[in-house]
Amino acid sequence: MAERKKTSPKSKNSSTSGRKSAQRNSAPNGRDSKSDKQRKKAQVSHEKIYWLPGWFRFLIKLSLVGVVCLLAFLVYLDATLRQDLDSVQWELPAQVYARPLELYPGKQLSLDELSRELKALGYRFQDYRGTGYALQRSNSIRIHTRGFQFVDEHQAPAECLVTFRSGRIDQVRVNGQERDLFRLEPLLLGSLFPNHHEDRQLVQIDEVPDALKHALIATEDRDFYQHHGVSPKSIVRAMLANFQAGSVVQGGSTLTQQLIKNLYLTRERTYTRKLQEAAMALLVDLRYPKDKILETYLNEVYLGQDGARAVHGVMAASYFYFGVPVRELKLHQIALMVAVVKGPAYYNPKRHPERALTRRNLVLDMLTDQGYIEAKVANWSKRQPLDVVSHPTRSANRFPAYLGLVHRHLKRDYSEDELSKSGLRVFTSLDPQIQWDLEQNAVAELERLARRHPREGDDYQLASVVTSVDNGEVVAVIGDRNVGYSGFNRALDAKRPIGSLAKPAVFLTALQRPEHYSLTSVLKDQSFKIQMDNGDEWQPRNFDNKSHGDVLLYQALAKSYNQATARLGLEIGLDAVIDTFRQFGFSDQVPMLPATMLGSLSLSPYEITKMYQTLAADGFRAPLKVIRTVTDAEGEVLDRYPLNVEQVFDQKPVYLVNYAMQVGAREGTGRWLNNVIPSDEVVFGKTGTSNQQRDSWFAGVKGNYLSVTWVGKDDNSPTELTGSSGALRVWGQVMRHMPASDTKRVVPDQIGFSWVDQETGLLVDELCSSARLLPFIEGSAPTEQTTCKDSTFTRGKNLLERLIDW
Repeated sequence: MAERKKTSPKSKNSSTSGRKSAQRNSAPNGRDSKSDKQRKKAQVSHEKIYWLPGWFRFLIKLSLVGVVCLLAFLVYLDATLRQDLDSVQWELPAQVYARPLELYPGKQLSLDELSRELKALGYRFQDYRGTGYALQRSNSIRIHTRGFQFVDEHQAPAECLVTFRSGRIDQVRVNGQERDLFRLEPLLLGSLFPNHHEDRQLVQIDEVPDALKHALIATEDRDFYQHHGVSPKSIVRAMLANFQAGSVVQGGSTLTQQLIKNLYLTRERTYTRKLQEAAMALLVDLRYPKDKILETYLNEVYLGQDGARAVHGVMAASYFYFGVPVRELKLHQIALMVAVVKGPAYYNPKRHPERALTRRNLVLDMLTDQGYIEAKVANWSKRQPLDVVSHPTRSANRFPAYLGLVHRHLKRDYSEDELSKSGLRVFTSLDPQIQWDLEQNAVAELERLARRHPREGDDYQLASVVTSVDNGEVVAVIGDRNVGYSGFNRALDAKRPIGSLAKPAVFLTALQRPEHYSLTSVLKDQSFKIQMDNGDEWQPRNFDNKSHGDVLLYQALAKSYNQATARLGLEIGLDAVIDTFRQFGFSDQVPMLPATMLGSLSLSPYEITKMYQTLAADGFRAPLKVIRTVTDAEGEVLDRYPLNVEQVFDQKPVYLVNYAMQVGAREGTGRWLNNVIPSDEVVFGKTGTSNQQRDSWFAGVKGNYLSVTWVGKDDNSPTELTGSSGALRVWGQVMRHMPASDTKRVVPDQIGFSWVDQETGLLVDELCSSARLLPFIEGSAPTEQTTCKDSTFTRGKNLLERLIDW
């Protein structure tokens, strides 16, 4: 019998323990415990997911990643938009202004001249309705000024009455009170554009007429104040309109979306761009009040093209199309501006007036339909003309030669980025009245010269610079016969041989030695030749190919004798003459050659102006001044440009040179001026003609103004003009319109006057036809006397009066 197997106590206990454990884990009713349920549920769930298709599981994961990325992108986009729009900075080009017109009793200014400046500023004369309007009577103008932030004060809008008498201001009354001085706002000359030539002038929302805001919303986004950046209603409405028309006739973008597209996105028509645009519009609308969004849009919207200049914003467009600030627009003008928003090129009122008129009237109808205006108001506005100005009051091409000069001076102190992006305000010395006279009269005389010389007259070119003698300010510049041309600026860049304009430097060098030379020193005007170091011969000749024998020093300059001048220069030493040129400021440009004394030196009209400005200022040299003040966009002064003066020549010899040039302007090479400038007005100056009459020059002073004029051909070929028959005539026609000086020049100390014989230079003891009253530095007057051949008095007294006046 088999032995029965015994169970150890340990096994028995273990089995019992297992059974008990199983019983504990089992529910009394036989169901699974809670933990078993959870474990089984997780297992089933895992099995369900596991059995989903692989592509679907990948899509779920990809969606989760996409949502996370989208949220991250929206957070980044929101931060970027908030930062950009909180401190939105457009590239604002520097705005360049002329001098403000000062009005005060006694000022030489005619009613017509004031009217011309007001019209250039955009004032309207057809009626008188308030700010920006003027009313002209027979001897007065009433002006409702706009006000302006000057460098030294803010001038509020005011009513100003100016009365005139005999070509001068008689009285100035401001808001009913008599004033000693009142300033008009300065004329904006133009802007120094950024690289992409966008121009705009910022405007605040409360400066924009309500009618303009209503018109823009009515036509571009009627639900602007109801939607949240994107308007589903507008999208549906646009889709229906486009479906009915069979083409795209209406867009569904809101103003917010248009702003986003203009500021941040490209104009490509893709779904990606549209989705990004919509997302950004929603964020912007969430972050900013509607008025802030609308204000930004009004400053950004593209509204046309002025040459290379893109016109952005309603303020710049208002000046471009209507010549007035946006707050002065009338309803029909507002409707036209809003019409242009639809397509600035397609609805350009200057090129497509009928198309623009139709669109403008549609805008008026939409304003009526949406209850913004009454039908009778709309009908009246429809009957109005487009009212577009032919020449913008704020143009990119106004006085381009002067703007080019301003730009060069600014580049010394400011970077191109600062000039084109920082919104600087630059106040210059340009006088629009003188600039207009220069342009009109210089070009008219050049055209007369062209008609006299039909074979070559069409090739004549022109450049001129005008400065104020008192302070060296440049008040007008032209660099081309086409005064609106903004290319090559001959006034600054055309370096041409200056001819006899160089001679005053030779005579000044001599007259600085009063112990040896005076105006009556006898010079020999005879032919001669000298051997140059390179073996060439130099033989100066007079323009008329004649020699004139013994002549007095002042006559040699007045009549521009080359031989006498060259002999004088060699006598005092070429080194001394060259040193005088350097004192004028020509440090590196003067060749050490005898021909330099007769004008082989090549300079631009602007550089020559520096030389003659020093002579006109009695020997005081100062850099020509173009800019008065520069401020930032908020009006804080960044730079002032004071007058820096240095005395480089003694006043006494300069006075003698100027007197000799006065004789030259009336009796010598400039005697044609007697035809256009009255004899009681003092003028002095010098003609210049280069070899083969390639260049015609005149530099001279009348009253308080100096002008240098050049006429010639760009190809440097000979002309039929001399300094007297060309540039002098242009100069005379311009300067005849300059106001006479209210101040008289002071005769320097140690200058006396003596009557001398014009043939011998000796003293005379009576007035006669050959006698002339001449100035002398003390101790340099002749001591010998002679007897007049003819005791008949003729012109000495008249010259004496003019000399003392001068």
